[in-house]
Amino acid sequence: MSIGRELGDPWNTATALRNLGLLENIRGNYPEARTLLEQSLLIWREMGPEGKTGSAWTLIFLGDVALNHYEAEWARSLYEETITILKEPGDINFLAYSIRRLAQLAWREGNYQKAIALCKKSLNLNQEVGDPRGVMACLAGFADIAVAQGKFERGARLMAAVETQLSAVGIRLLHIDQIEYERNLALLRAKLEEKILDKFWAKGKAMSLDEVIAFALQET
Repeated sequence: MSIGRELGDPWNTATALRNLGLLENIRGNYPEARTLLEQSLLIWREMGPEGKTGSAWTLIFLGDVALNHYEAEWARSLYEETITILKEPGDINFLAYSIRRLAQLAWREGNYQKAIALCKKSLNLNQEVGDPRGVMACLAGFADIAVAQGKFERGARLMAAVETQLSAVGIRLLHIDQIEYERNLALLRAKLEEKILDKFWAKGKAMSLDEVIAFALQET
């Protein structure tokens, strides 16, 4: 980062600051993460049109800091700003990501129909670009909504299917999605007897990817 500044390289400096901010967010050091990401964002914005995509990505990760820190309105404004920026260059991956985060805010607030609609939109975009991690994160989102609604069988089947499909392709959920997944898994274990959870889990594990997508979209 210091080398980038000495060489007058704003792109690498902004990227380094953003990466450091991501790391601090994962560590749970939210004030430090915010400071680093805001420094990165300032540099991207000073770059003008050349820094537009970098600004959008940094806004997303700043939104994740706000989401992790339960600052809902700040997170929402950051994701919405990102969506406005990304519609122009057409970065579908990050557009889908931002939409999914808005869905996450919606289900945390109990606005399940809005959350479902946003998850559907994000899923469609991730399927369009062939992003398997994004698809899995959307399916995990449908599971999160189901658990929040008290639909524990549906939530368990979706969570088991997500775990199985992730293992099959050798990828993991992003840290922020994994936190939500583990939180809801703990809730299921608290609400359901072990043998009942195991029964629902087995049904989810047996589903193919096409079957789990169809299952996620039904009743929505």
